Amino acid sequence: MVKRIHTYIALCLPALVSLVVMSCSSGMASKERYLKDSLMKDSFVKDSILKVKAAEEVKLAESKAQTTNSGFEFEGDTLSAERLKAFGARASQKIKDVYDYFRIVSDPTVDRSFKVQALQMLITLFESPESTIEVTLNEGEKPLKITISELAYKLSSQTTVNLKFEVENIRTGTEIETGKVYKGQLNFVQTIYRTNGLKPTIIQRNKMTTTYFIKRVKKQFGSTEKEVWEVLLGDVKVVSD
Repeated sequence: MVKRIHTYIALCLPALVSLVVMSCSSGMASKERYLKDSLMKDSFVKDSILKVKAAEEVKLAESKAQTTNSGFEFEGDTLSAERLKAFGARASQKIKDVYDYFRIVSDPTVDRSFKVQALQMLITLFESPESTIEVTLNEGEKPLKITISELAYKLSSQTTVNLKFEVENIRTGTEIETGKVYKGQLNFVQTIYRTNGLKPTIIQRNKMTTTYFIKRVKKQFGSTEKEVWEVLLGDVKVVSD
């Protein structure tokens, strides 16, 4: 009887081992599929969060621009000192908005569609699409004069470099009237950081200046076109010491 049991075990053992191995392999495969699915879900969730974050940033920038624009659509022939002061404050906010948009388009985690949207909003802040800025994007280089749209394109093409833009010490100069246009001066300090490492590296820190223009522009209000006062930024330059 014992001999028969031993013989039975000897005959069945290979099959049992094979079954266990197959079961383990199947379990490992299932586990691998589960991990892969989880990673894909995590990646999808992360991507979705980044897109939502980018959308919120663009929406916030647009909201700030709309808030900045509110209360200025009027059609008088001249501007009072109080109005001019308000337009100077508006110009200060616009230069902050410029660097907010630069930050959005330079962020490699932001979806391209949001970068395009930010670029469109960026250009509307300036008197001309050909308005320029003097900027340095690499350590040790001298400031390069480049159009706003070209700089935005350069920044949006980056895939790994994270840049941080900071504007501070904004001061508004006296507005003067030249014909039908008022001009004012905006001075500020521009700092650009590279944030790839643990500690941000300053690429550029310069005193900057730009002329802003308060002029009448045509705007559409429903089916009616009106000519209203608007403030637009000019070329942004490094102040020579």
